[in-house]
Amino acid sequence: MTISRVTFPQAILREVKSLGLRDELFNGRVQAKGFTIDGPTSRDLDDAIYLERNGNDFILHVSIADVDSIVKIGSSIDAEANKRAFTRYYGYWNDPMIPHELSEGLLSLFEDQVRPTLTAS
Repeated sequence: MTISRVTFPQAILREVKSLGLRDELFNGRVQAKGFTIDGPTSRDLDDAIYLERNGNDFILHVSIADVDSIVKIGSSIDAEANKRAFTRYYGYWNDPMIPHELSEGLLSLFEDQVRPTLTAS
């Protein structure tokens, strides 16, 4: 399990609690298949791939978690993420760009969980 030694301001944690995966997030989206390519102990599952046979050819689908679908530009979470710029990983802990409730929860591409993604094929 990843441990964060860094805390977020209370206003950001309150904003995180107000976010959710609304049904309208999935309107018009094609359901992507795939498996994550993160390490076996990773909880921040933010990218996945899927290889599909198309006759004698193959199509590679690459998906990433669609953070922008719930973290809006200009929000306090977005401003904090911009200040942090990226997640820093250390031995058994990390300094995340966005709170774990999002990166390792609501936006993580867990098996059999519907999540918003951006997919290129």
